[in-house]
Amino acid sequence: MFSWKDGQFFFRHARIVMVRSDFLSDLCDALPEPYDAGRKLGEKTRHTYAAVWNLDPSKRDYRKSYYNSIARNFGWGILTEQLPNKISVEAPCIRNEPFYRGLLEGILSLKLRTIHQASDRMIFEILNMKKDETTSSQVARSKPQDDG
Repeated sequence: MFSWKDGQFFFRHARIVMVRSDFLSDLCDALPEPYDAGRKLGEKTRHTYAAVWNLDPSKRDYRKSYYNSIARNFGWGILTEQLPNKISVEAPCIRNEPFYRGLLEGILSLKLRTIHQASDRMIFEILNMKKDETTSSQVARSKPQDDG
């Protein structure tokens, strides 16, 4: 399953690197446009998951598989979708909210709005749910509201 060669640890297409938990957040904080970088990496990641794992997390039926396997097992955090339109991330590996939101938007092909952010949890509202994915009493919002 895992392979070790010349001081490098691999699992399929991924190289495993161990760093301090705050290193990734510091790296994301240094990016000039963390949201754009996260979105681009998320889109690339979605294509990789489709090719390597035969998993398309942009499809609602596959999102739970993504949350329960890849995200959790690879250390991205504990992701859960709370109906009708919320995604919760507990113990996120990256605390930079714009980067993490962009990453999830790219992977899941969704538009998200952050409704809660703390060091141990982020909660996002899904803004572009299809009508068949919402309950009859819910109406999907097309754009974020300014809380300021």
